[in-house]
Amino acid sequence: MRSVVIFGALLVASSALAGPTKRPGGKPKDSPPADVAPPPAPPPPPEPPPKPMPKAGDKRRIVAILDVRAGEGVPNEVGQQFQRDLDQMADPQHYFIAPRSRVHELMINSTKWTDGCVIGPCIMEMKAQAKADVALIAALSGSGTSFGSVITLVRTDNGHVLSQESARCDVCTLNEALATAERASIKLLDALPQQLPDEEAGHRAAIVAATTPLEGKIATLEQHRHHRTAGTTMIVVGLAALAAGIAIYDAESGKPGYAIGITGAGAAFATAGVIVLTF
Repeated sequence: MRSVVIFGALLVASSALAGPTKRPGGKPKDSPPADVAPPPAPPPPPEPPPKPMPKAGDKRRIVAILDVRAGEGVPNEVGQQFQRDLDQMADPQHYFIAPRSRVHELMINSTKWTDGCVIGPCIMEMKAQAKADVALIAALSGSGTSFGSVITLVRTDNGHVLSQESARCDVCTLNEALATAERASIKLLDALPQQLPDEEAGHRAAIVAATTPLEGKIATLEQHRHHRTAGTTMIVVGLAALAAGIAIYDAESGKPGYAIGITGAGAAFATAGVIVLTF
């Protein structure tokens, strides 16, 4: 009996020294490593290929996305997402959303536009190169749970700001802030009139309204001044004729009748001048 126990102990010891028992048909199970790095995030989807620009005769309004600025705390991929969502949300029967990549590609042909031009006369090149009526500029910024956005529409015929919408939330997610910016963009586009207002005509009307009363006053003063000048001239000429008639009448003998006529004419002319000045 004692020999059997000793033999069993030796068998157990030899098994321990030989290592773990292999499972049939496989390798011994290894314990997982303590720290396993998570797999890298998938890359953002690339921008879809740009749609062809509308051809001549297309009645849709071209809206050129000039810039989508992702501020600190906002990943650059948000700009691409904004453009994709806006293209899906805009009414395709009324609007053609030209993506930023396509707009910048078209603007390469311009010698008057460069990156950084977002307002002013240089924007008028977008009308010439991209045939766009309106340029859209979006800016998103924030971090943590606080985000803000500004959407601006700029006219391409004169480079003036047409409309703007801004929003800020202190407690929201980035996706919520992005959705707010997209809704603001659609709101501004839907508010655009069929025909953009003629700002120059408005300026001309304001100038006319301001100057018409002044022109009336100037005309009245000119007329009054003309009357004063004419009346004064008539008085001076009449008095000169009157004096000449009297002088001739006194100087010549026989009291010539023409001197009396000159005197009478001078007196009448001077009297007429007084009447003109009076009225």
